Amino acid sequence: MTRRGPQASSSELTLPVPLATRGTKRRVMLEPAGGSSPKRPS
Repeated sequence: MTRRGPQASSSELTLPVPLATRGTKRRVMLEPAGGSSPKRPS
């Protein structure tokens, strides 16, 4: 039960970490995609 305590905290900390990184990556991808459109090389 003592291991379950810290494990829950680790899971909670690991959840927001990837979520925040995913949000930033999505924003960076959306920003250039809407402005420069790197997918379509002029």
